[in-house]
Parts: sequence; structure tokens; C-alpha cells
Amino acid sequence: MCDSNPWSKRHHGVNQMAMACRHVVSAPDTMHPTAVGFHWASSDKKRYPDAWCSNCDRALTAAGGEWTPALIERAGFGMLCPSHYDFLKLSIQPGVKVLSFRIR
Repeated sequence: MCDSNPWSKRHHGVNQMAMACRHVVSAPDTMHPTAVGFHWASSDKKRYPDAWCSNCDRALTAAGGEWTPALIERAGFGMLCPSHYDFLKLSIQPGVKVLSFRIR
């Protein structure tokens, strides 16, 4: 989602990077992004905690709350800059309308 070099200072400045499952990352491309869901561990006190979709959350719960290698592979976590993380979190949550956002 972030440019080909997610650590690029030119586009993102010096930031703490975030992780999200591929389903969250691709949510804006779906017909109903709010249906994807946006979850994170309440115990994670980072400003940008790892995030995952409702399907990944159900699978995580079924696995006893532990990220197994198979779940991690299925989730396909990718890195996001804080700006993209905030955009995705806002665009996926019900009742929040994001007018526009352009990814360079």
C-alpha cells in the first residue's frame, strides 16, 4: 500500500511502521469496506498496533487467541505507514465517511 519502499522518508517521513492483514489493506477496493472489520489487541499499547480483519479475528479466536504460522500466512500481514493505517482504520469503521485519499 505504501510506495515500493515503505521506509521512504520522501513520502512518509520518519515514522513508526504498522502491520495489517492483507484483507484490511485491500478493504477500500471492496464494495463494502465496513464489512471487512478492523481489529487489534487491546493489550497492545503501541500507537499503531497490528491490525486484522473480522475473518482473521474469527480464525484467531478459534485458534485460542494465538497467531499460529498458518494464521500468519493466511493473514498475509504487510507494512503500512501511520497515514495509511489511520486512513484504513477510519474508512473501515462504520459511520465514518472518508471523502478522498490518494496513494502515490
